[in-house]
Amino acid sequence: MREEDLSYFDNEEFKNTLRTYEEAMQQNQPIYMDADDLTDIAEYYMVNDQEPMANKAIALAVSLHPDSVDPQVFLSRQEMFHNRIERAHQICDAIPDQDDREVHLLRAELFIREEMLEKADEVINQACEKLVEEKDRFFYDAASIFMDYMQWGYALKWCNKLRTEYPRFRGVTEMEAEIRMGLGEYDEAIRLWNMMLDINAYNTKAWLMLAETQHAKEDYMGAIDSCEYLLAINEHDFGALSTIARCYFDTGEYTKAHQYFEKAIAEEPNNTLYHMHAMCLFLLSEYDKAKQQLQKACETMADMDTEAKVHFSILNALIESKLNNHVRATEILDEMKSLIIQNRNKQEYELICGQVMLENGFTAEAREHFEEAMLQSDDYDKTALIIGISYYENEMYTEAVNLLLALTDTLDSLTATHALPYLAMCYMKMQDTQGFVRYLRLAGQLCPDVTQQLFEDYFPGLQPNEYYLYAHKNAYGFFPEDE
Repeated sequence: MREEDLSYFDNEEFKNTLRTYEEAMQQNQPIYMDADDLTDIAEYYMVNDQEPMANKAIALAVSLHPDSVDPQVFLSRQEMFHNRIERAHQICDAIPDQDDREVHLLRAELFIREEMLEKADEVINQACEKLVEEKDRFFYDAASIFMDYMQWGYALKWCNKLRTEYPRFRGVTEMEAEIRMGLGEYDEAIRLWNMMLDINAYNTKAWLMLAETQHAKEDYMGAIDSCEYLLAINEHDFGALSTIARCYFDTGEYTKAHQYFEKAIAEEPNNTLYHMHAMCLFLLSEYDKAKQQLQKACETMADMDTEAKVHFSILNALIESKLNNHVRATEILDEMKSLIIQNRNKQEYELICGQVMLENGFTAEAREHFEEAMLQSDDYDKTALIIGISYYENEMYTEAVNLLLALTDTLDSLTATHALPYLAMCYMKMQDTQGFVRYLRLAGQLCPDVTQQLFEDYFPGLQPNEYYLYAHKNAYGFFPEDE
């Protein structure tokens, strides 16, 4: 259901209806209600993961109103969500009033679920020819259904029809902005969100979606600014807190990200936030705290999809490894080996095992896993970079240089330029002044972001392309331009 539909459940009229129904059920009293009221109650229970209660409400609706459309549409959609598509079609086809707008929308959604998009579009087109009343709402609902399944091209078609025929329809600008965002047309989406904010500067939905669009465009500072405007309106806004946390995380400002993840979790804890917060703490080397956050999410791991389980298990193993719990880290990887390989690839599994072995002092075993990863890799340079960085992080500088140096023969790829700052750092640690100065110069020019992350504590207040100048001065007693 779309947000505006969900908000109906906060309506006082609905709350009173629900209260009346629940009091009757608790007291085992007979009750008569309209079909649409009982269907709304069933929808409410479904949204709140109370399907048995939903079944009871919809059964009463069917018994009281056997020919009513709404309960039958609910039953069909319920079968659809359980992937019993054939049964869903049967219920839909048996509804007496086949010209009801909800039946047309239901049939279109069934075809979308079956990936028969042209047929779904045809159903809606044919329905439009028959509709006389509320055609504007039908256009809106048609676009919404395609949006629910991220079929943005078809959604835009029906949104455009709505805008063309009913330009004053409330919500059309917001809908188009969401669709443009889904299509990756971020600049146009941003223009539309700003248009809405020009009309109402306190539109919290527009501020949040503007921030989400800016985040998707990787305009992190813009997204942070938008979130701060929203937090000025409501300092407890969960969307703003979680979005600003992700922005700081994506820009490597993990301390700030940690602060906002804590605030977001205080407002609305969920597994995704626990996982990202754990990752943030992991990158801050706060391994015990990271483990605590991950454990909170793992309490509901049985309910996660396979991909989420893989993410959590990998991070869990890495945290245990950092805490010197090598045996437990290995057990976790062994337990999840088949899922990791099935949902990622064997190369990634071997890389993780190699990293765990390396940081726990099992150098020979790490090399075996790294060699297997190289054999399995379809991108040799990227894999070599990851392994080289692992050697660097574990202070095995000679091994790191041997791998990273081979990547820099031609500096025509992101992988090659990404190796430069790590090479410079390795040479510095090895007290090889010539290598350090040479690769620091290239790193500052070609990979400034990573260079700054690695060296900013050594050269405070300077830009990455200036590091070389002062490194040269420190090494040789003069700036290079004075040679």
